[in-house]
Amino acid sequence: MKPFRAFLFFLLVLISFLLIYFLKDYRHKAPRESSFQQNEPSDSIAFIPETKVEKSDSTVISEALKDTFTEISTEESIKLLNPVPFEFSPNDSSGFASFFKKLANIENEKLPVRIIYFGDSQIESDRITSTLRKHFQTKFGGKGLGFVPVDHLYNAGHQLIMELSKDWKVASVQDKDFKNNSLLFKNTVFDDKNSRGWFSLKRIKSLGPQPDYRLMKLYYQLNGQCTLDVESSKETIYTGELPNDGVLRVQDFKFNRTPSDIKLNFSTNGLLKILGISLETKGGVLVDNIALRGLSYPTFEWSDKEAVKTMIGQINPGLFIFHFGVNLVPYESDDYFYFRKHFKQQILFLKDNYPDAPLLIIGVSDMARKHKGKFESYTNIHQIKKIQKEIAFETGAVFWDLEAFMGGKGGMIRWVNAEPKLGRKDYVHFSKKGAEKIGLELFKMILEEFEKDTTIVR
Repeated sequence: MKPFRAFLFFLLVLISFLLIYFLKDYRHKAPRESSFQQNEPSDSIAFIPETKVEKSDSTVISEALKDTFTEISTEESIKLLNPVPFEFSPNDSSGFASFFKKLANIENEKLPVRIIYFGDSQIESDRITSTLRKHFQTKFGGKGLGFVPVDHLYNAGHQLIMELSKDWKVASVQDKDFKNNSLLFKNTVFDDKNSRGWFSLKRIKSLGPQPDYRLMKLYYQLNGQCTLDVESSKETIYTGELPNDGVLRVQDFKFNRTPSDIKLNFSTNGLLKILGISLETKGGVLVDNIALRGLSYPTFEWSDKEAVKTMIGQINPGLFIFHFGVNLVPYESDDYFYFRKHFKQQILFLKDNYPDAPLLIIGVSDMARKHKGKFESYTNIHQIKKIQKEIAFETGAVFWDLEAFMGGKGGMIRWVNAEPKLGRKDYVHFSKKGAEKIGLELFKMILEEFEKDTTIVR
């Protein structure tokens, strides 16, 4: 073989050898890459729906664990709620009897039967009461939010906004030297220095408001002359002079349907106090939310008691509820002497002035604080709850142990860690879901007592 041909033969063999080598290596690698793309996810994450390629392994596993914990929380949710019965005073065998009598004959009641719910910040923004109201009105009829102080208000549950002009001064029990005239513990006032003012109520159209109140009651006191103009949809529907004898008065405004908006314009040369309004219908049940942030009881002793008594006498109380305690918990005491004394005084004020309506005391809820790096319940919860129960029995009230319903000691910690969360991260207040659980439980318990009451003529 000639040298040149030999060289070509050698070069061809070398190229063939190299091609065989690289093709072999490619075939070896290609199946492994194809297998990664086509195989099903591993068992550890197979139950995660629609896993995205861009998520890291840690994100995927975290979501998987979140789903698992959600399932566990759902299975263990019953442990978060520990149904406990009402406890009735041995000094009063009547319990809820007078309230139940009104419910059984509610069609014959001339005024709506009211559940007047006093509480601290636990019931702000209509928490608990909104659920209680919804179920009572579904069962026994009635519409409307009930008592509302004249102040800036946003209530999504009732698709309602209240606004007021800057001329008003809003005074409450927290203000120094304030003499309360209202069951709501808040007055909206203006005098002859600012002779004009207004407030308005609007339905939130974007929320699709349903038919609601048909009657608005205006509670006021007036010294001097005052003209009132009422507008709806920019048309004047009422003009008149308000009586000015200085005593508590009520002005009714009736509507043939729930107004989409209503505005009240006042012009006065004297002192006008708006003690509140009530949004209601002719009959049924109303649940009034009277939230007193920062207080451990409603302070009737700081009130014009005659005015408050008059206001109570103009409505139809069926049941009073006291829900307080969280503002007292951070302050430790050997015997809570002053709390015991004043808390009892408020109950006796209602008992003396409206003995026909029973009173329900809701025991303090569980609360937690951080200690040595972890959250734990306050140690004085049991002490405060014991005092509330003792006062309930001494005054003939009914008692309900909310802390026990939450599962006892550590309840708020479990509620905060639940899914969905039943408590807020301050370890004091309830979430919206937690408040709904409490409102529903209260309704169910009261209804059960009502349905098993054999003394009622239905």
